[in-house]
Amino acid sequence: MKRTILPLLLCAAMLTGCSGTTTSQAELPSLDSMIGEEPTQAVPSFTGQIYYATDHGTPDPALMKRWQADLEAKGHTWQADVLADVPAATDTVLVLNAPAEDITQQDVDALDALFEAGGHMLLVMPANEAPVRYKFLERVLETYCIQMDYDLVTDSAEGHSVADSGAILMNMIGTPEGMPLSAQAAAPPLLMDDVRSFSFFVSDNYGSIHMDAMLETYDTAVGTPCGGTEEDPETFENKTLMTMVYAYDDLRQNASVVAVGSGDFLLDAGYDEALSAKPRDWVTASITWMIWLNNRSG
Repeated sequence: MKRTILPLLLCAAMLTGCSGTTTSQAELPSLDSMIGEEPTQAVPSFTGQIYYATDHGTPDPALMKRWQADLEAKGHTWQADVLADVPAATDTVLVLNAPAEDITQQDVDALDALFEAGGHMLLVMPANEAPVRYKFLERVLETYCIQMDYDLVTDSAEGHSVADSGAILMNMIGTPEGMPLSAQAAAPPLLMDDVRSFSFFVSDNYGSIHMDAMLETYDTAVGTPCGGTEEDPETFENKTLMTMVYAYDDLRQNASVVAVGSGDFLLDAGYDEALSAKPRDWVTASITWMIWLNNRSG
């Protein structure tokens, strides 16, 4: 089912630089009055193991105890350890959250075993300025026809950004079958900050891959080079840029990847902020959806 929203007039702001700082051009109404209470979701039918990778500079899992508690309340189990030790098991979702450095060949081998067993990966990858080329991580994404862009996405069009936060408005274009997203989480507005974009391309295994975007920008967005190396200098202007994507593979027991280009909403420090609830609900629902892929009929 596809859901489409129209832009809401939040404020006019100009976002500048890789740090995502803003210059306000208009007064912003109360975010609490616009967004309301945090959505609630029913306990999912299918649950699994959430395996949080603790190496490669990912945030300490102690900084996201509330998200862990929410996942456990839905029936999932939580384990935190190094990426290379992820169990190769169906209904396991590896969470790779904002790694500050590239993964290794040993990690790639562990991920290959995970996918062959029908497991999954949630990649949370906000924009960052680090001059790091994630070559091994890119190879993993390429097996799902996903390309990670080295950019910071901004949108200075009227009504598409929030002053003083760096957050930009997302177009919620759809959820895949089996993703248990509440009606409130699917209602506008949804905004994210420090946003990175992704794209799709055709690879050798394209015929077995099912892929689509869940969230994207409006066609007024700009993707400015941010981090990476000089090999990725391209600027995307006035483009629709994908900021949350999924792909799953028929030939690997529906093993899947979900990639989202923002992530501070998972941290305890901003858990109660008005803008955090909806993107977090989309990410949490995507975990349930990935496990649903292993259990669906037909």
